[in-house]
Amino acid sequence: MDSLRSDLRHACRRLLASPGFAAIAILSIALGVGASTAVFGAVRAVLFAALPYPEAHRVVALSDRGPRGGRLPTTYGTYLEISARSHSFERLAVADRWQPALVATGGDPEQLTGDRVSADYFRALGVTPALGRDFDAADDLPGGPLVAVVSSGLAARRFGGAAQILGSSIVLDGVAYTVIGVLPAGFRNALAPAAEVWTPLRFRAAPDFQGPEWGHHQRMVGRLVRGVSLADAEREIESIGRAPAAEFPRPAWAALERGLIIESLQDAMAVGIRPALLAILGAVFLLLVVACVNVSNLLLTRAISRRAELAVRTALGAGRARLVWQLVAESLLIALLGGLAGVGIAVAINRALVSFAPAELTRTGALHLDASVFVIALAVSTVVGLVAGVLRVCAVSKRTRMSPCAPGLKERMPATGSCAARSSWRRSRSRSCWLRAPRCCTAASTGCSRRRPGSTTRAFSLCKSSQPVGDTTRRPRKRSSTSAPSTRCAGCPA
Repeated sequence: MDSLRSDLRHACRRLLASPGFAAIAILSIALGVGASTAVFGAVRAVLFAALPYPEAHRVVALSDRGPRGGRLPTTYGTYLEISARSHSFERLAVADRWQPALVATGGDPEQLTGDRVSADYFRALGVTPALGRDFDAADDLPGGPLVAVVSSGLAARRFGGAAQILGSSIVLDGVAYTVIGVLPAGFRNALAPAAEVWTPLRFRAAPDFQGPEWGHHQRMVGRLVRGVSLADAEREIESIGRAPAAEFPRPAWAALERGLIIESLQDAMAVGIRPALLAILGAVFLLLVVACVNVSNLLLTRAISRRAELAVRTALGAGRARLVWQLVAESLLIALLGGLAGVGIAVAINRALVSFAPAELTRTGALHLDASVFVIALAVSTVVGLVAGVLRVCAVSKRTRMSPCAPGLKERMPATGSCAARSSWRRSRSRSCWLRAPRCCTAASTGCSRRRPGSTTRAFSLCKSSQPVGDTTRRPRKRSSTSAPSTRCAGCPA
């Protein structure tokens, strides 16, 4: 633990000594991690997170199959036939977009977004009002009572709360409706995210196929019976389409000849935006890779420029493992600091996405970053730091081999012998020749004057004299054409 703290302090000092390098490296990682984290959180919320309904996997969307296999809204007549003849659905409902004008006493008129729905709409989603009741079959009959269900947001914004609006009348498009229910505060309408008011359809299937009931503008949603799969439901619908019933006449444009497209409601809501979101996700992950490569190059360049320092530290006795860990610790510190800064950038991007997202986006309320996203961001930062540290170590090892054979020390080493022998010679020289110089000089009094081939006296100023201790007579230095620049005593370490 003390060694870890020491390495981290050393890494901090190195970064503080080069603030420009540290700022560029940390900012590069922060931008890559922040953008990828924010977009990943949005994609996960929109495409992969379960819808906020009980047993959301059972909630499906049904669409008419167009001539080219595309999705078309269904007709009300098709809904009536499927709901009567199918046994795969526990609940089945349709919704039709509606934009009424709200006129409230004491307030300005307001254009609202709402839906006209069949009686089982909220039961198909698995939602019950927080106050009041849901629609029943009598409300959905032609000439039935004019009733409405509103969202908690509309009740609080325009009428002072759910308790005040329940049972009162509101005027929509000049017609008075009695509010019979207020939905929970956390309710999200997947088919129309901006909807705030719902009223019954009160349609009937006209036999002449001339009414609005036969137009392709109904969005159909259902809840599967437990144990029934999407494939089972599609096979049943195909069998119904191949066997028309006399009590359910079909026009040519709604003959069910091609069957219906049945898919989970979550997939149906994301079908239009899935390609764009996945493309954006791929782009930001590419940005993260580019940022990691740039930081790795910066760290490699910085490590190569420290070859002489690493060679000196190795010469002073630093172990290979310690040097490797110090290089990795510096890379990890940069990556973690970049990850923390990236979390802040991700939060800012997420808030911008929520603010500028269109109201039609299905899962705007789910665009938030939770703890799991932050854990992923820090994990990515850690992996980036480890990879950069390992690459850094490999580059330094390849160029300096983490040994005394480094270029910074070559001129002070023996010219012959293995690397291990020169390493032993270097350690003996640094510890013995400098710290025990008097002993060397005493040994010189024995008259030993052998020369070590290839040696140099640059670092042995304390040992270059070969005259006895105490003899102050200056003797002339002899040189020959084959002799070394200076003599070496036998007491010097080998």
